[in-house]
Amino acid sequence: MKSKGFSIIELIVTMGIIAIVSVFVFPHYAVFSRNIFLEEEVNNLAKDIERVRGMSISAKDIDLEKEYSSIEGRRYGIEIKESGYDIFAETGLILEGGDKGEEITPIQSVSFERNIVVFSPEEPVKITFSPPDPMILFNEESKDSVEMKLGYGYEEPEMKIIVNSVGLVKVQRL
Repeated sequence: MKSKGFSIIELIVTMGIIAIVSVFVFPHYAVFSRNIFLEEEVNNLAKDIERVRGMSISAKDIDLEKEYSSIEGRRYGIEIKESGYDIFAETGLILEGGDKGEEITPIQSVSFERNIVVFSPEEPVKITFSPPDPMILFNEESKDSVEMKLGYGYEEPEMKIIVNSVGLVKVQRL
């Protein structure tokens, strides 16, 4: 007579093997998934900085709701705060009486998830691209580069983003 199925010994041995493997795999999975999520957020920020640079180069039109006599110039920028960032368009306007003004049009606002924060010596970091070159201003000053470090909460930062004076973005793990 042939038996069909598994014996109790076979099931216990299989469950023991699964338990031993899971003891080694699950603790590393949490660290792995946390690192992957941080890399994803940092890469999204780097892509958005590059997108703002591209908008400036192409001098994409902004839909302003008000009527002005003329538009003098257009800059695009990204303001990076501790818990997220805002993409904006800044337009220099010449108003009816010849007065100059600025119109800041928000384009997109992004919040970091899972307690990711930006560690920066200057808070917030504002990177502005002016067409057609694009000329870059870091917090309204011309600098060679700006560096931001990102990590979880108040732990040591784990990654950094460097934006140089021509708008090229570099991402590094610390």
